Amino acid sequence: MAAAAVILAVGVLVTLQVFIYRKYWNSSLSLDIAFSESRATEGDQLYLTETITNRKPLPLPWLAVKFQVSRELKFKDKENSSVSDDYYRNDLFNLLMYQRITRKLPFVCGKRGFYTVKSADMVSGDILAREKFAQSVPIFTNLTVYPRADVDLDSLPPEHRHFLGRVLAKRFIQPDPFEFTGIREYQPYDSLRSVNFKATAKTGDIMVNMPGFTIEQNIIIILNLQAYSSYSSETLFEYSIRLAASLAAYYIEHAAPVGFITNARKAGGPSGGGADFADAECGSAFGHLNYICEQLAHIDLKKPVALPGEALLENAAAWRKNSRTAGREPVYIVISTFHEPNFREAFNNLAETGGALWLVPVLPELEVNMPFSEIIARVEMP
Repeated sequence: MAAAAVILAVGVLVTLQVFIYRKYWNSSLSLDIAFSESRATEGDQLYLTETITNRKPLPLPWLAVKFQVSRELKFKDKENSSVSDDYYRNDLFNLLMYQRITRKLPFVCGKRGFYTVKSADMVSGDILAREKFAQSVPIFTNLTVYPRADVDLDSLPPEHRHFLGRVLAKRFIQPDPFEFTGIREYQPYDSLRSVNFKATAKTGDIMVNMPGFTIEQNIIIILNLQAYSSYSSETLFEYSIRLAASLAAYYIEHAAPVGFITNARKAGGPSGGGADFADAECGSAFGHLNYICEQLAHIDLKKPVALPGEALLENAAAWRKNSRTAGREPVYIVISTFHEPNFREAFNNLAETGGALWLVPVLPELEVNMPFSEIIARVEMP
């Protein structure tokens, strides 16, 4: 009888603990997964942080956390993970009552893009592992990785480097009343409107603001990512994106207003129809460079372009006509590996009014049948 009672008691305890864990295992249990930064640049090292919190008096002898993220984020920790089309993570935790565990997973941003972790699965069980319980947890974290602006513009042929420099050197500039670069003593030719009264009162001498200048010309970077079957490759397209970032950085560093248009679609936008492609109005502030790089980061090369390359140039030509009446003569820098006759004709029409340069990224070993000239440059990818 005693043995039967013991067996019965054990059976009751086993059933009871299964019931308790089935009902309360995920009560007051939270999971958070977050990138250490929301923005980074290719090559940066960041962390993905897992935080598990158990706010109840019931311990969890084991808890598995499973999630996936893009394989373009290069994680250093290879344990509890596998890599195929994505990076798959499966971490095991032992949670005591009222305990929080945080793990940091270091990774390197291997490629520009927009990355998310949208959900994770928590799997646990009772003490004796008689049953398993699972729950899907929504995760709200994302990371925008900017392209590197590391293309050496000095590697361009001399005549094309001269074009880039001439855009800055020959521009008409005028004082900007809302910007000043410093303060100096008043000179007879200074306007009284430039007097800095606060600095004058402090020093006892008449001091004036030294004005900054606004460049009266827009630089529009046109990025055509239409595929060309002869030598289209993702590698060349990524190089074209880095080239666009490098040009934007170059001109914004010299206080030139830069705009950006492309026919490439953004991640998360429609795969067909609509016009959800990256662009940026003209600007020259440092934050504007970040905005352009963010637009470049969101380009999704897996989606078809929103419109053909020649239509992109025709739209730019129409914009040129309208902008000239507003007193701003734009200069266009076109980046395109695509060079079929229709596109070349559209570029020639754009260049007829002056102020246009076409950069053609190519692989070093590739022969390209193109009429390269002072306004059409072969740019070899290193």
